[in-house]
Amino acid sequence: MGKRPFCPRSQGFYAGGGQGPSFGLGTFTANEICDAIQCIRLNSDFFDRVLGENASCPGAEDPVCPDDLALEICASFVRALLTEAGADAALDNECPGERFDSDNAILRQYLTNLLNVCISTTTDNGCVGGVLVEYVVDLTDDQATALGFGTDECVTVEEILALAEFALDNCGVGVTFSTAILADVLRDMAQDAGVTIILPIFCS
Repeated sequence: MGKRPFCPRSQGFYAGGGQGPSFGLGTFTANEICDAIQCIRLNSDFFDRVLGENASCPGAEDPVCPDDLALEICASFVRALLTEAGADAALDNECPGERFDSDNAILRQYLTNLLNVCISTTTDNGCVGGVLVEYVVDLTDDQATALGFGTDECVTVEEILALAEFALDNCGVGVTFSTAILADVLRDMAQDAGVTIILPIFCS
């Protein structure tokens, strides 16, 4: 297998839209698409519900992947969620009347980060994903404080994703951290290697 690639990608990479790669069968294999969707559903109750609205999407525990047509319909649904309009529709469905600051950006960037965690492969467009949830997020002191962490604390990808899950799953109710800063941090995590604030190292 060799060394696991560290190749986080941005929302634009997965959303595609005529500009190069996207989350779909043109870039990934059927198994990679299926595994990624199941992984997202296993890792997020919020996205498990959202993806459950689309009958073409494989369930988290389905032993057999759907056919290519169904997979591509599901993949196109995921790509739509990466757009502002698609994220808005999902939020209106999941959080009617309870929208909160930066919720649209959090949904899109959280999903992008989940794709980076759930995919680890090499395509014609280079390696993709390979982010471990144990990896470190390089926060500024201001960001750490705004998200409820100590300035000397070692913060992991998993901890940041848990904040996004909490905010979305509870429609912003009970959130004590800055959702605007969370959206910024998620965006800065979901960037290509060399730009991302994720460091492929572990807390000591």
